[in-house]
Amino acid sequence: EWFRYLDSFLHEPDTIANEKLILSGENVAQMGCAAAAVSVYLRTKYQSSTLNNFATMSRHAKKAGIALLGVVAVGDALGYLEKDSDFLTRASAILVAHGADMIKTYNCGAGFERVIQTSGVPVIVAGGKAPKGVDETLDSLNLAYDSIQKGARGIDFGRRVWRHKHPVAMIQALRAVVHDGSTPEQAYKLFEQVRG
Repeated sequence: EWFRYLDSFLHEPDTIANEKLILSGENVAQMGCAAAAVSVYLRTKYQSSTLNNFATMSRHAKKAGIALLGVVAVGDALGYLEKDSDFLTRASAILVAHGADMIKTYNCGAGFERVIQTSGVPVIVAGGKAPKGVDETLDSLNLAYDSIQKGARGIDFGRRVWRHKHPVAMIQALRAVVHDGSTPEQAYKLFEQVRG
């Protein structure tokens, strides 16, 4: 684990983590948005700067009367941390301490309930990349269902929807899981009906 940590610094593949704020909380509110989202890349070269971005937006958001979503970001080099419940628990606690009203993180499987319980704010689950060699539709429905059953308040499955061959059917099936309490099997039937 320590080698992976050092390797992420030495080879710096996650230059995407070098993010800057492009809007203030006031700008976000003026555009009619109810919340702002800021990613924090812990355990990277950009940990301090992204935490500073987050704390800055937290102050802006409070003044503007909007909510702040803290995004636990890992990037490619540290992608294995998506399954590390201890890391996700600590990362969520750090973001809440810096002003997060909601957390977007990963469903790490075992220990995810602890991540949710210790956050103390609503948790939204990131979809991430669908594994290769599986039915991506059923995998996404299972992930959404498991996340909601374990206490997540919602999902954010961007590329699992817009990269899907049938994005309209996929979003309707996911909605059925999250908002209507459908099982993955029931939602898959809906997906097939909408897909035609």
